[in-house]
Amino acid sequence: MNIRKLSQRPKVFGHFFGISPKQFNDLIKELELLWQEAEHKRKSAYPRKRAVGRGIQYKPSFEQMVAMYFLYTRTYMSHMMLAEFFFILMIHGSAGISKNWNRYSTEK
Repeated sequence: MNIRKLSQRPKVFGHFFGISPKQFNDLIKELELLWQEAEHKRKSAYPRKRAVGRGIQYKPSFEQMVAMYFLYTRTYMSHMMLAEFFFILMIHGSAGISKNWNRYSTEK
């Protein structure tokens, strides 16, 4: 899903994610630095063989991860459907997506 292209159609964007493209962009700007700091802290919390930032990178961008979260909490579509929407290769079922929901979810 091309979020930039979809944001050119604010009404459709709102139906998908529940917020306007401007609100979405403001939220991304506000959260991205906080997310990067939290990821660095999490990855630095234990001894590592490689430096932080080395190794496998996330396939979806931060913007796509937030969009996936909004779409999932709005529609509760299956993880396989989300993967198709966002062009994520599902090698091990939904493990790559579902392990991140607990980390980003505010619902406990």
